[in-house]
Amino acid sequence: MGFKVWILAALASLAATSAGAVTLQATFGGSVSDGVETLTISGGFLYEDSDPMLPTAIAWDDPRISNFILSLTGGPSAFTFDIGSITGTGLDAAPFNLQTATINAQTCLLASVPGCQPNASGHVITFVNGTALYNALSGNNMSGAFTFSVEEIAAVPLPAGIPLFLTGLGAIGAFRLRRRQS
Repeated sequence: MGFKVWILAALASLAATSAGAVTLQATFGGSVSDGVETLTISGGFLYEDSDPMLPTAIAWDDPRISNFILSLTGGPSAFTFDIGSITGTGLDAAPFNLQTATINAQTCLLASVPGCQPNASGHVITFVNGTALYNALSGNNMSGAFTFSVEEIAAVPLPAGIPLFLTGLGAIGAFRLRRRQS
C-alpha cells in the first residue's frame, strides 16, 4: 500500500511543479561615458514565481529575484552592483516593471551612499527614461543609453524517459506485491 501512495505522490509532485510557474530572464545593456572614459553596462537577473501574473513594481532584492548583477566594465571607474555591494536603498522601492520591461524614472542603485547623491566613498547609478547616469567613486559623472529587456524562459519539458521509468517502477512494485500475496 505504501508503495502505491509513494508513486501517486511522485506523479502529483511532478504535475504540480510544471503547472503555472513563470521564469523570466531580465537583461541590462548599454554604455555610459564622460567623453574620456566609456563603460559597458551588462548584467541582469532571473525572476521565478508560481503566479503567472507579472509584477509592475519589483525591487532588486525581492525574494523571487536571483542572480541580480549590473556591471559597468571597461575602465578605471568600473563597478558591479550586486547583492553584496548594494547597501543603500533606491528612490523607488520597486523600480522594475516586468510587464512592460521598463525601469521607473529616477531609480537609483547605490553602494554605500546615503540617499541618491554620490560622494567620495560610493557609486550611484540612476535610470531616467532610458538613460543611465553613473556617478563613480572617482567623481566621474557619466551618462548614456540604457536598455532593459525581459524574456520568458520556456519551462523545461518533462523528459520522455521519466514516464517510462515510472511505468517500470510501477511494474516492479506490482510484481513485488503479487509475489508477497502468493
